Amino acid sequence: MNRRSILACLLVPSLASAADRTVQASATILRPRRIRPLAQMNFGGIVMLNGDPSEVTLHCNGAVTHEGPTVTLDSADHLRSRSPIFEVESGPRTRYFVEVRTGEHFEVRREGGVETMPVRLSQIQFGNAVHHPVPFPAGPNPLGHPSQTGLTQHNGTDIFRLGAVLKVNLNQRPGVYRGAFRVTIRFE
Repeated sequence: MNRRSILACLLVPSLASAADRTVQASATILRPRRIRPLAQMNFGGIVMLNGDPSEVTLHCNGAVTHEGPTVTLDSADHLRSRSPIFEVESGPRTRYFVEVRTGEHFEVRREGGVETMPVRLSQIQFGNAVHHPVPFPAGPNPLGHPSQTGLTQHNGTDIFRLGAVLKVNLNQRPGVYRGAFRVTIRFE
């Protein structure tokens, strides 16, 4: 090829025509990821018989069973037993893990006093499946343990419940006992 043909090729207009396309754009606004308690833990009104120690188990469905000489009263709303219920909000079909950072137990303390009773978390329920005993080691739980894994529904929410065991000590002093524990949700 000589110089004139190269120059001629460069000066000839291109035969290609312009093309355009319409491209769709979208955005999805998701709920903020959060957990909120729907019901607080309440073992109900407990009557000790003979002052002997016992254990009161609060099941995920709110039912209470006893090991030892105690009776529970559900006559007034503040005495009614309730398992703690939590709602998880995220995107649809999001897998999450439940962590309880208190270790194996936490304590409830008598209002106006120093007396305590230990509480051990013992069950977790996602939907209708109850897993027990929950292997809550001291410190943060390992992520991904099957008994601590939930999945949000198509609407982006899910509910789980916890069960626990309260140890009533020998000659436990009457009064209202309160305590707290932390629940953390990790999303996959």
